Amino acid sequence: MNVHVVLSRPHYREMGSIARILHARNDFRFQVQGLRKGQFVFLTRLCENPGVTVVGLARLARVDQTTATKATQKLELAGYLTRLPNVTDGRSQTLWPTDQAAEAYDRIIEAENADLAEGLDGFSSVDQEALLSLLVRVRSNLERGSL
Repeated sequence: MNVHVVLSRPHYREMGSIARILHARNDFRFQVQGLRKGQFVFLTRLCENPGVTVVGLARLARVDQTTATKATQKLELAGYLTRLPNVTDGRSQTLWPTDQAAEAYDRIIEAENADLAEGLDGFSSVDQEALLSLLVRVRSNLERGSL
């Protein structure tokens, strides 16, 4: 017997499609700067949280620690971050963005703002605030059930 469970609402597919579109756009845009697939996520979180540890960066990027470790190693080799000893915990290091990272960050934020303007075209400011509020609620609900 072939049983197919049907997704009850299209919301999940829409959220996934939006995330994939934005991710693919940024991967394409920033490969010119030597950023590989998904590294723009780590770079932005690093620039917004200088001095973060790999564990902290993993939490911010919502990935496992192994993925964050590999990403930071590649970013360091590409000249986007520097490691310094953690003064509060000698077993770990803190991660600091370089000038090269700051320049890339500015371009990433400009591109994200352009995507946002495109995506919200035709939305009133009230609609935009309502959408943000709803998205925050969805994320909050999902985080409560995180692994």
